Amino acid sequence: MMKRKTMCWVLTMAFLAWCVPAFSLAAEEKMLDLAGGSITITETKYVQNGQETPYSGAYRIKQSGGQTTNTITVQSGDIAMTLENVNMAEGAGKMPPIAVESGAHLTLTLAGENTLTTASHGVSAADAIRVPEGARLTVKGEGKLTAETKGGACIGVSTGKSGTIRIEGGVIEATNRDGAAIGGGYSAVAGPIYICSGQVTVHGYGNTAAIGGGGLNKAGAELIEISGGTVYAQAHGVASTAIGAGASGPFGTIRITGGQVTAVAGYGNAMGSGMYRETDTAEGKIELLGGTLITKGTVGGMNWPAADSLTINGVVWYGDAGNAETFSKAQNPTGLFFNGQAGTVYGQMKLTGDLTIEKDQTLTLPQGSQLIENGHKLSCLGKLEGDGALQLDTLTLRLSAKANEPLKAGDTVALTATLDRALADAEIQFMVNGQAIGTPTAVGEDAQTAEATYLVRTPSTYTFTAKMSYHGVAVESEKPVQLTLAEESAAPTATPQTTPAQTNPPAATQTPGGVSTGDGSLPMWVLWAVLGVAAGGGGVVLYQKIKRD
Repeated sequence: MMKRKTMCWVLTMAFLAWCVPAFSLAAEEKMLDLAGGSITITETKYVQNGQETPYSGAYRIKQSGGQTTNTITVQSGDIAMTLENVNMAEGAGKMPPIAVESGAHLTLTLAGENTLTTASHGVSAADAIRVPEGARLTVKGEGKLTAETKGGACIGVSTGKSGTIRIEGGVIEATNRDGAAIGGGYSAVAGPIYICSGQVTVHGYGNTAAIGGGGLNKAGAELIEISGGTVYAQAHGVASTAIGAGASGPFGTIRITGGQVTAVAGYGNAMGSGMYRETDTAEGKIELLGGTLITKGTVGGMNWPAADSLTINGVVWYGDAGNAETFSKAQNPTGLFFNGQAGTVYGQMKLTGDLTIEKDQTLTLPQGSQLIENGHKLSCLGKLEGDGALQLDTLTLRLSAKANEPLKAGDTVALTATLDRALADAEIQFMVNGQAIGTPTAVGEDAQTAEATYLVRTPSTYTFTAKMSYHGVAVESEKPVQLTLAEESAAPTATPQTTPAQTNPPAATQTPGGVSTGDGSLPMWVLWAVLGVAAGGGGVVLYQKIKRD
């Protein structure tokens, strides 16, 4: 036994001794001061001021002193680098402050305040962060990057085609005075651009996109996908677009699945292609699959075949009358569109984020439409109307009933419906066997409970229902829950009846719609309670199965 314990101790210590250096290496960073000279990095070494140093770990680059023309070049490898409080300008020979060569992947973590500027103009202007075709850049962190160029891309490349750009965090403010801020610069095609998180504000001047392709030679875009974060893109040129392709270039695929995106046109389009002539035809697909989109300007471009090229399924879109026409051309759109202060729900709309109807807004749900919270929160400070329906799955409505035992003609059943949180301008209507009991009872910020009583005239089976409306629009359940109790006379003689306090309900089960039918709270708006009433003996049996798992 002692030998076994000793062996276990030895193995444990050996394991820890192996782990500690491994963890230390994972956390190691090489600290470099950019003021000491330009830096070139590969997967096995770095070179600064002519001195070569073997190294294969992560980097943290800072800068002492004022603005520098020293640059950073990542030649090869998968490099992790933190950029902290640097102020970099264009280097000698139009060298970009940061360059990622083809074949390399730079994961750039932003810390503090970082500024990159270039001053050269035209086709061969210097980029702030050059990412040519074959290169990959991932930006993350909690710091800030401010970039300004005059032809070169702030992030991307000014000629040819840009590589893969992925933004996962940070605050980015980018302005190109004569080209695309993120993507194709002055004249380049934009490769794949992914914005997953962070705060991105970009401005593009000239006949280009703010995010996407350049303006010369119909430079287009391959893919622009936004899945999160906050994005504000504004174009300032004549034949420009905020998101897409400059001039008359094809804009590939623009896909929005989440986040909040604002696209503001200059003299061209908010999204799609910037156009020169009315005879041009915009080429590309737009997929609006979630998130919030705010557009100021047209979407698509001249003669764009929206019916074949626009997919709408889950977006909340704030636009104008022209955008409303574009929205309506999509095949079977599912979404929410606001034309000014008037909004309309199309199809079975599932929210992908919280939504507030502001006090000066009206949202209409036409017959057959449905607005589903889908785990997010709907709040209404304005007005809801229409014959459609709501599903508010972030709230729980509980229905309970009390009655004498045994129940006789002339007795009353006391009904109580309770919301689990305050909800302004909501009403509860109690029903029995499909017929209303009295008038709707208001619940709201001051009252989360509605009550009613029902007079039993003859022994029978009664189905009690609590139905709800929110700002006058019906609230319905995806899967209503029904509690069915047989009359005492129909109960099996081998099983004695018990009172609710003595009953042990069956274990909870989960339905495909997420409705608990056992001993648990039900996130449902329509809850059924069926009372089995017998003329003599036994009394009422009411199973309270209305609780959350």
